[in-house]
Amino acid sequence: MGDEFLGVVEILQKLFGEEVQWDFNLVKRDFEKVLKEQEWKLKKRDLDLIYQIFTEKDERGEAVVLKRTKKEVIYQPDVELRDTENVLLKEDIEEYFQREVLPHVPDAWIDFDKVVRGYEISFTKYFYKFQKLRSLEDIVEELLELEKETEEMLNQLSVISRKCGINQLPVISIFFWLEF
Repeated sequence: MGDEFLGVVEILQKLFGEEVQWDFNLVKRDFEKVLKEQEWKLKKRDLDLIYQIFTEKDERGEAVVLKRTKKEVIYQPDVELRDTENVLLKEDIEEYFQREVLPHVPDAWIDFDKVVRGYEISFTKYFYKFQKLRSLEDIVEELLELEKETEEMLNQLSVISRKCGINQLPVISIFFWLEF
């Protein structure tokens, strides 16, 4: 798309100049109209790349229209604002939406094609049995015992190595820092 890219930049410059455009729908319509008039044949992915490079999202801009039908206008959703809710199985989704979502996000909507019904079983809630944590004193005591065992093993290793004629063992250092 190298040389074609320069032509695209020229078209964008002639159409819109340096002025900020707040309606992506108009920009897309005018830009694609000029491309068609000049018989440019760009793939959809190339067009998407051009829009990605030369546009940016701004909350003040007009909503982007995906398609228009006789009955409705379908807008492009902002994937960064997508959210999910867990609604009780017995509760009506639309009533929940009216009560809990719309007061906080007035332009929210439900994509009923993606609604999933199911159960959530909290294993922690039903199967977890609390076990009291060990006291700090018990943990310190256990660490000191382990340190003594380690020291005894090193001493035994040292005695065995001397009997076998090994003069020097590799140095092994073990440190425990305990603060109270």
